Amino acid sequence: MKLYSGHSFLVRDGFLPAAVLDRLPAIVAVIKSANPDMTLQAIHTRLESMRVQTPCGRTSWQPSSVQMLLELAERLDMIQETQIRALKAKPPM
Repeated sequence: MKLYSGHSFLVRDGFLPAAVLDRLPAIVAVIKSANPDMTLQAIHTRLESMRVQTPCGRTSWQPSSVQMLLELAERLDMIQETQIRALKAKPPM
């Protein structure tokens, strides 16, 4: 299993279960797949409303964190790269 480079120490030291790092890209991929036109802002708002914690255990999401998870989901073949490129091309609101 490949972990985020910055969060592997949290799993190693027992502060974060490894399963959290696996499920976050899947959650983001499902949200994006359900609505391909959704912006990073809209995805992070949805995650906050679902009370999904960030990889560090916080409840406040940032668009950059969502982007990182979308790219990870793409590398794990959970989402198509074309959906990520379309999201990057959208101007911020």
